[in-house]
Amino acid sequence: MSNAFQPAWFLRSPHRQTVWGRLTRSRQLVPLRREVLTTPDDDDLVIDHLDTPVRDRSLRFVIVNWLTKAANRPQSLAS
Repeated sequence: MSNAFQPAWFLRSPHRQTVWGRLTRSRQLVPLRREVLTTPDDDDLVIDHLDTPVRDRSLRFVIVNWLTKAANRPQSLAS
C-alpha cells in the first residue's frame, strides 16, 4: 500500500488541514422535524425525524448526542 496522499501546498501541517476543513466545510443542514416527549419524571426526550423522502425505506439509524440535544452539532454530523 503506497502513501498517495499529498496535501495542498499551503496545508502541509496536519493542524492546518484540520482547521481548514472546519472553516471551509459546507454547512448544509439536514431538514429535521423535532418531536419532544415528556417522560414520567418530567424530563424531555427529544427525537429528530428526517423530514425528507428516503430512497431506501429499509435504512434506519439513530444519532445519539446526550449532552447538547442538538442534531446539527458537528459531533452529530458524521460523514
